[in-house]
Amino acid sequence: MKQKKNWLAIAAMLPLAACADHPKQFTGPLLPAMDEAFVHQAAESNLVEIAISNAESSEGHSANIKTYAGSVVTDHTADQDRLSGIAKAHGFTLPSEPTPDDQKLIERLTSQKGSRLDHAYLAEIVKQHKSAEALMKQEATTVADPDLKSYVADMQVSEKAHLQSAEKLSGGRRSARRRTAHTQASTPSEPAGF
Repeated sequence: MKQKKNWLAIAAMLPLAACADHPKQFTGPLLPAMDEAFVHQAAESNLVEIAISNAESSEGHSANIKTYAGSVVTDHTADQDRLSGIAKAHGFTLPSEPTPDDQKLIERLTSQKGSRLDHAYLAEIVKQHKSAEALMKQEATTVADPDLKSYVADMQVSEKAHLQSAEKLSGGRRSARRRTAHTQASTPSEPAGF
C-alpha cells in the first residue's frame, strides 16, 4: 500500500517536471510583422558594420580610418544591445550571426589588408550607412511602438553622422591620392591627416 502511494505521488509530479523543462510562453505585446522584419534587418545591418569595422580596426592602414572604425564598432554594438532589449520585450530574439550572404561580403572585404582594406572598407561602410539611413527613414513613417520609435529616431541621427564621417574620410583619401599622383611620389606613404 505504501509503495502504491509513492507511485501515485511520483505520477502526480510528472506533469510539473515536464513544465519545468519548457520556457514560459511570451505574453507581452507583439510587434506588427513589418516592425519585426525591420528589427531583424537593422540587427543584420549592425552585425555587418561591426564585423567589417572590427577588421578595419585591426588590419587597416590609416590611423584615422581605424579610429573611425573603432567608433562604428562601439556605437553599433550599443545599438545592437538596445535593439536586442526591444526584441526581447516583444518576445523574439535577434540573429547573432550575419546571414550567409552577409558573411560572404564580410569575408571578401576582410581578406584585404592595409590600404586596400581601407579603400574597400570606406566604399562598403558608405554603402552600408546609406542603406541603413534609407531603412530608418522608411521605418520612421510607420513605427508605432514607443521604444522602437525612439531607437529609429536616434539611429537616424547616428547613421547620418557615421555616413558624413565616412564620406569625409573617403573624400580625403581621394584628394590625397590626387596630390600624390601630381607630385609623382616614388614610395607609397600614408597621406597627411591619415
